[in-house]
Amino acid sequence: RIDLQGQMHSYPLHEGWPTSIVFDDRDQAWVTILVPGGKEGKPRGRIAKLSRDGHWDIVAAWDNSCPGNLVRQADGNPAFSDHCGYILRRVTAGGKIVEQQLPAKTFIQQMAAAKDGNLWFSGDDNGRLGRIAKDGKVSYLERPANGDQSMAILATSKGDIVFSEFYNYNIHPLETGG
Repeated sequence: RIDLQGQMHSYPLHEGWPTSIVFDDRDQAWVTILVPGGKEGKPRGRIAKLSRDGHWDIVAAWDNSCPGNLVRQADGNPAFSDHCGYILRRVTAGGKIVEQQLPAKTFIQQMAAAKDGNLWFSGDDNGRLGRIAKDGKVSYLERPANGDQSMAILATSKGDIVFSEFYNYNIHPLETGG
């Protein structure tokens, strides 16, 4: 954390490293943590809250987990993906974590939360963009086969989606009408 005076404050973890961070609507920092498995086993994942004074509060932990892509949903609460298990996890207003198994081979490379409550993601095995509706329904936007993969993705304040291609270095707007 860098304070208003420009001083940097470090808050080391006991194990693992942060993979993403987001602030909820109460200005609470949420962090996903990956603990590598190495030769001893499979990776472990954590989600934690980090206080302004550097206290780590591990909220939940999973084995064989690779969490990341934390986003602040339209309701102000965090959501994140676990690409080791093809899972989407959402934190409810009450702090409960709700899991959704994603369709086979739905690898979320990056994710963006739109103001209409949809979550958009890149990283599908076929280079498609995906959308997860508020009710959990997963759909895909077919793209022309150009030998590329979608990569970075962003939801604009107007509700449109912008995404990049990994190899062709292109950036594309997707007008959603939101």
